[in-house]
Amino acid sequence: MANGNKKKGPARKGPARKGPARKEPVKEPANIWVKYGAMFCIIIMVGAAMVGIGYFVVDYIQSKTTEYPFSKVGGVHSDFTFTNAIDGSKYVPEDALSIHIVVVKEGDVLSEGIQEFFPGAQATKTMTVSYASGGLEYYSLNSEENVSMIISGSKPKYENYSGYHLISSSPAHRAVVGKTPIIATFFNPSINSTLGKKAIDVLVGDAPGSSDFDEILAYADNVSNFEEIRVYTANRGSNYSQHYQRSSLLNNNSSFQFEAIFSNPTDQMKEEIQELADNTQNDVTYTISQDNNMIKIYIESSEYYPFLIETWNFNYFIGDHTAT
Repeated sequence: MANGNKKKGPARKGPARKGPARKEPVKEPANIWVKYGAMFCIIIMVGAAMVGIGYFVVDYIQSKTTEYPFSKVGGVHSDFTFTNAIDGSKYVPEDALSIHIVVVKEGDVLSEGIQEFFPGAQATKTMTVSYASGGLEYYSLNSEENVSMIISGSKPKYENYSGYHLISSSPAHRAVVGKTPIIATFFNPSINSTLGKKAIDVLVGDAPGSSDFDEILAYADNVSNFEEIRVYTANRGSNYSQHYQRSSLLNNNSSFQFEAIFSNPTDQMKEEIQELADNTQNDVTYTISQDNNMIKIYIESSEYYPFLIETWNFNYFIGDHTAT
């Protein structure tokens, strides 16, 4: 990508843009990063609803559930890990609408939710992948030892598929156990084994991993130090084709970095990105570069609150250009 221009501007006056009025987040005392994590990442529903841990947890709570150890599950167990979306996408089936990776911190809400479904699990990252028919959730664990899963009934019902036990953990969910357990969720239970089988096909090499985001991911930084990554295909009618963003806490927690990439942005989008850079706050730096049909932006600061406001506004800007 061509060398970018850096801009560190005066206090924000802000370009006039369409969309809802910008609201500054309420400042909280102490440790605001830990409390909110990477909350500045935009939450966009892309085609199908994003799947999350809460979606899984609610469904299995029935009259009788059992905590069933991974060690009692036969067949092949998953044994792989992923660093970021660049390599993570190679473990998921084709036709993905979005990939969302979040770093899990011990004791946070996400960690607690995972342990509700997988007692004993110590997760480091989750990767959620959405499809038109449902979603896949991948949990990267430190180890599968002493980990269990919650199932409906007293014993797991499963289908033996390519050596894996594809467990029916509830009517709408299928699961694969291992160091990186996988849950498949389906919007239509009548086709409830399709996504789970596709995930296994990739693991055994019978199908390729996703190439849906190869073009935009080729421009993304291949890093392991991040809090959250999201990449998705925009809804039809949006002013760009795909979007990638990453948030990172760097330099011994003393600086913050937000990386954003758009494919095929309109001229209006590119102009407004430059306006955002020209009107940025003190203590916040924009770096913008363009190559072919891509535009890449870094937003960086050593001060969290100005950084939070800047990325908050940037995500409102994305919403202005995203069709619903």
